[in-house]
Amino acid sequence: MDDGPARLVEVLGALSLGCDAADGFAHETTVRTAVLAGALAARTGDDRLVADAVIGALLRHLGCTGFAVEEARRYGAGDDVGLRAGASGIAPNAWVRVVSARGSMRARAMLTNSVAPGQVFVPMHHAHTNRLTFPGFDPHSRQPSYKYAAIALHSEAAHEKDR
Repeated sequence: MDDGPARLVEVLGALSLGCDAADGFAHETTVRTAVLAGALAARTGDDRLVADAVIGALLRHLGCTGFAVEEARRYGAGDDVGLRAGASGIAPNAWVRVVSARGSMRARAMLTNSVAPGQVFVPMHHAHTNRLTFPGFDPHSRQPSYKYAAIALHSEAAHEKDR
Protein backbone atom coordinates (compact mmCIF):
# COMPACT_ATOMS: atom_id res chain seq x y z
CA MET A 1 0.00 0.00 0.00
CA ASP A 2 1.51 3.32 -1.13
CA ASP A 3 0.44 6.34 0.92
CA GLY A 4 2.46 8.78 -1.19
CA PRO A 5 5.53 10.71 -0.17
CA ALA A 6 6.31 11.15 3.51
CA ARG A 7 5.44 14.51 5.01
CA LEU A 8 8.17 16.59 6.62
CA VAL A 9 6.57 16.23 10.05
CA GLU A 10 6.66 12.43 9.72
CA VAL A 11 10.33 12.40 8.76
CA LEU A 12 11.29 14.76 11.59
CA GLY A 13 9.13 12.84 14.07
CA ALA A 14 10.82 9.55 13.16
CA LEU A 15 14.26 11.15 13.32
CA SER A 16 13.45 12.61 16.72
CA LEU A 17 12.87 9.13 18.16
CA GLY A 18 16.42 8.14 17.26
CA CYS A 19 17.81 11.43 18.61
CA ASP A 20 15.95 10.97 21.91
CA ALA A 21 17.49 7.50 22.27
CA ALA A 22 20.97 8.72 21.31
CA ASP A 23 20.75 11.61 23.78
CA GLY A 24 19.54 9.33 26.55
CA PHE A 25 16.16 11.02 26.91
CA ALA A 26 12.86 9.32 27.60
CA HIS A 27 11.12 7.83 24.56
CA GLU A 28 9.14 10.48 22.62
CA THR A 29 10.45 13.48 24.61
CA THR A 30 10.76 15.54 21.44
CA VAL A 31 7.40 14.40 20.06
CA ARG A 32 5.68 15.39 23.33
CA THR A 33 7.31 18.82 23.12
CA ALA A 34 6.13 19.23 19.52
CA VAL A 35 2.57 18.19 20.40
CA LEU A 36 2.52 20.68 23.27
CA ALA A 37 3.86 23.44 21.00
CA GLY A 38 1.14 22.66 18.46
CA ALA A 39 -1.57 22.71 21.13
CA LEU A 40 -0.37 26.08 22.41
CA ALA A 41 -0.27 27.48 18.88
CA ALA A 42 -3.82 26.22 18.26
CA ARG A 43 -5.00 28.25 21.26
CA THR A 44 -4.12 31.45 19.39
CA GLY A 45 -6.94 30.71 16.94
CA ASP A 46 -4.61 30.96 13.93
CA ASP A 47 -4.40 27.44 12.48
CA ARG A 48 -1.49 28.48 10.22
CA LEU A 49 0.75 28.68 13.30
CA VAL A 50 0.18 25.08 14.37
CA ALA A 51 2.33 23.45 11.68
CA ASP A 52 5.12 26.00 12.19
CA ALA A 53 5.10 25.41 15.94
CA VAL A 54 5.21 21.61 15.57
CA ILE A 55 7.98 21.67 12.94
CA GLY A 56 9.90 24.29 14.93
CA ALA A 57 9.71 22.22 18.11
CA LEU A 58 10.91 19.10 16.30
CA LEU A 59 13.81 20.96 14.70
CA ARG A 60 14.77 22.63 17.98
CA HIS A 61 15.37 19.27 19.62
CA LEU A 62 17.16 17.56 16.73
CA GLY A 63 20.91 17.66 16.55
CA CYS A 64 23.41 18.78 19.12
CA THR A 65 22.07 22.20 20.13
CA GLY A 66 18.61 21.38 21.48
CA PHE A 67 19.77 19.94 24.78
CA ALA A 68 23.32 21.30 24.92
CA VAL A 69 23.07 22.55 28.50
CA GLU A 70 21.46 19.33 29.75
CA GLU A 71 24.03 17.21 27.91
CA ALA A 72 26.89 19.28 29.32
CA ARG A 73 25.62 18.62 32.84
CA ARG A 74 24.94 14.94 32.17
CA TYR A 75 28.26 14.15 30.57
CA GLY A 76 30.35 16.26 32.93
CA ALA A 77 31.37 18.95 30.48
CA GLY A 78 31.68 21.30 33.41
CA ASP A 79 30.98 24.94 33.91
CA ASP A 80 30.02 26.60 30.61
CA VAL A 81 30.18 30.10 32.12
CA GLY A 82 33.67 29.37 33.47
CA LEU A 83 34.71 28.04 30.09
CA ARG A 84 33.50 31.21 28.39
CA ALA A 85 35.28 33.36 30.97
CA GLY A 86 38.55 31.54 30.35
CA ALA A 87 38.19 31.70 26.58
CA SER A 88 37.30 35.39 26.53
CA GLY A 89 39.76 36.55 29.18
CA ILE A 90 36.92 38.43 30.86
CA ALA A 91 36.16 37.60 34.47
CA PRO A 92 32.64 37.72 35.93
CA ASN A 93 31.78 41.22 37.23
CA ALA A 94 34.85 42.74 35.56
CA TRP A 95 34.62 46.13 33.91
CA VAL A 96 34.75 45.91 30.12
CA ARG A 97 34.79 48.35 27.24
CA VAL A 98 32.15 47.70 24.54
CA VAL A 99 33.32 49.25 21.27
CA SER A 100 31.50 49.63 17.94
CA ALA A 101 32.31 51.66 14.82
CA ARG A 102 30.05 54.40 16.21
CA GLY A 103 31.15 54.66 19.83
CA SER A 104 32.02 52.86 23.04
CA MET A 105 30.74 52.40 26.55
CA ARG A 106 31.88 50.96 29.85
CA ALA A 107 29.90 48.08 31.34
CA ARG A 108 30.14 45.39 33.99
CA ALA A 109 30.46 41.84 32.59
CA MET A 110 27.86 39.30 33.64
CA LEU A 111 28.69 35.90 32.17
CA THR A 112 25.65 33.69 31.68
CA ASN A 113 24.35 30.75 29.65
CA SER A 114 21.27 32.75 28.63
CA VAL A 115 23.24 34.76 26.05
CA ALA A 116 24.63 32.74 23.15
CA PRO A 117 28.41 32.47 22.66
CA GLY A 118 29.64 35.27 20.42
CA GLN A 119 26.82 37.58 21.48
CA VAL A 120 26.58 40.38 24.03
CA PHE A 121 23.42 41.73 25.63
CA VAL A 122 23.10 45.31 26.81
CA PRO A 123 19.70 46.91 27.59
CA MET A 124 18.72 48.89 24.49
CA HIS A 125 16.93 51.68 26.34
CA HIS A 126 20.15 53.09 27.79
CA ALA A 127 21.66 56.17 26.13
CA HIS A 128 25.18 54.67 26.10
CA THR A 129 23.90 51.56 24.35
CA ASN A 130 22.16 53.57 21.69
CA ARG A 131 25.40 55.35 20.80
CA LEU A 132 26.84 51.96 19.76
CA THR A 133 24.12 51.10 17.27
CA PHE A 134 23.17 52.30 13.81
CA PRO A 135 21.03 55.45 14.04
CA GLY A 136 18.47 54.22 11.48
CA PHE A 137 14.76 53.61 11.76
CA ASP A 138 12.36 50.98 10.45
CA PRO A 139 10.65 52.62 7.46
CA HIS A 140 7.22 51.32 8.46
CA SER A 141 7.08 51.48 12.25
CA ARG A 142 9.67 54.24 12.69
CA GLN A 143 11.14 52.13 15.52
CA PRO A 144 14.86 52.85 16.04
CA SER A 145 17.36 50.17 15.03
CA TYR A 146 18.80 49.84 18.53
CA LYS A 147 18.73 46.04 18.64
CA TYR A 148 22.03 45.01 17.10
CA ALA A 149 25.54 46.20 16.32
CA ALA A 150 28.91 44.64 15.55
CA ILE A 151 31.07 45.22 18.61
CA ALA A 152 34.37 44.31 20.18
CA LEU A 153 34.61 43.56 23.88
CA HIS A 154 37.78 44.46 25.79
CA SER A 155 38.66 43.76 29.39
CA GLU A 156 39.60 46.98 31.13
CA ALA A 157 41.95 44.99 33.39
CA ALA A 158 43.88 43.73 30.34
CA HIS A 159 43.89 47.25 28.90
CA GLU A 160 45.34 48.65 32.14
CA LYS A 161 48.18 46.06 32.03
CA ASP A 162 49.17 47.29 28.54
CA ARG A 163 49.62 50.89 29.69
